[in-house]
Amino acid sequence: MAGKSSNLAYAGKKVKTFIEEAGYDKNYVTATSCDADVSTHPKYFALLTYQFLAGKDRYRKIWQAAILFYNNIWRVPMPVRIVHTVYSINGIAQLMAPGGNFNYSTYSLSWKLLEKAGFWDVDVVPEDWHLFFKAFFVERGEVYLESLFVPLYADAVEGQTYWESLKAQYTQNRRWAWGVTDISYAVTKFLNNKDRVPAATFFARFIRASEQHILWPVNWWIITLGAALPPLLNVSFRYTTLGFYLPRIASLILTLCGAFFIFVIVIDYLMKPPRPEYFKKSLLPLTVIQYILLPITGFFFSSLPGMDAHTRLLLGKRLEYKVTEKRTQ
Repeated sequence: MAGKSSNLAYAGKKVKTFIEEAGYDKNYVTATSCDADVSTHPKYFALLTYQFLAGKDRYRKIWQAAILFYNNIWRVPMPVRIVHTVYSINGIAQLMAPGGNFNYSTYSLSWKLLEKAGFWDVDVVPEDWHLFFKAFFVERGEVYLESLFVPLYADAVEGQTYWESLKAQYTQNRRWAWGVTDISYAVTKFLNNKDRVPAATFFARFIRASEQHILWPVNWWIITLGAALPPLLNVSFRYTTLGFYLPRIASLILTLCGAFFIFVIVIDYLMKPPRPEYFKKSLLPLTVIQYILLPITGFFFSSLPGMDAHTRLLLGKRLEYKVTEKRTQ
């Protein structure tokens, strides 16, 4: 299958030959999978080298930094900007709790772990989580994610026109949602290796993966319509005590979430690159007001592509790897 995973699989085996012919000590070699549009921080590899040499279990770790989709954030359409702002801030938040998360996009690991896991596979769409689970099972569940507290800057989705950008954003998220296939892969591997991986260790990873992928298409429905549906589906429910308080409790929770979202706006403002001249000052208020559109963008660029990918899988359809459209200027 053409795509990043098969490209990496080919490159990995070529590099293996190079390392062996050059006589490098594999104990001190790391490998980094980097998307083509990602700009690494000047101190990324210095920090990676330090944590690799100073930390314990260096051959059972995968290192992940926060990826900020800010390279062209001022140039993309507003819906795309909202989506990638949320992705960027979420990437920062995940650095604080790496234990239950998975590597994505651009990450590093020891060459020994990569070789022991058998490199990347040639027949998968999402390569990052898949590699994690390959390493997870070959190391009997003892593989950990460790944060690198330096930013990586990537491009947001950008087509030649406004509508091409929106279409490309949808296609990208559908491809990402295809990563739910890793859950069935992990379950199958666990059933075949129950004596090698502790059940508690596996189920902790399984629950986390399910939370991110299986709930992906339904989160929007739960958050936006969850409190309104029970009274609509069952009229008598609204006359119960729970039916009376449910909308009020849901409203309070969403209000509190909205209040804390102010921190997201502030962090985004501090991390985002300076406003370029082509982005008029008069448009700056829109960078705050834009979050009102979050429920709409959440549906069309998160829930809907997630349902699309999962439905295709349910019906036995295939998904070709499509390179996300991005451009430089």
